[in-house]
Amino acid sequence: MGPNDLIRQHVLGPPKSADGVRTIRVPAVLLPVLVAAAGGRTAGPLFVTGAGRRYVHQMVSRGLTQTLAALGLPRRNGHVLRHSVATHLIAAGVPIADAAVYLGDSVATIVKTYLHPAGTDPADTLDRLYGGRKVGRGTNPAR
Repeated sequence: MGPNDLIRQHVLGPPKSADGVRTIRVPAVLLPVLVAAAGGRTAGPLFVTGAGRRYVHQMVSRGLTQTLAALGLPRRNGHVLRHSVATHLIAAGVPIADAAVYLGDSVATIVKTYLHPAGTDPADTLDRLYGGRKVGRGTNPAR
């Protein structure tokens, strides 16, 4: 596989599903970055080369790897960011169905693919919901 094959492999094409085309609201802190990256363009890839072409996947991966290394963080691929966003949205209390719409996925895909344990203890929530009452042996005041 030569360099031209890599370029042909990562071309702009139709989304995998109808859910892939959507308008989303981005966090306010990212808006200036995205506006600057678009440079007045209203269609096509967001981040482009100086010649106006879409970056080849390997170039994006290399940039991410170098940035993470400079920050002293472990190497990750860019798709792990999608997993993190899904996990953080759900952990913050966003309903799974709303997170699925935002990410352009089905609820089943979010649960099966992107949802990861957030490290919370469900017992704490149950204590809040039910008052932390103990049940079982040793809790009957008649004994």
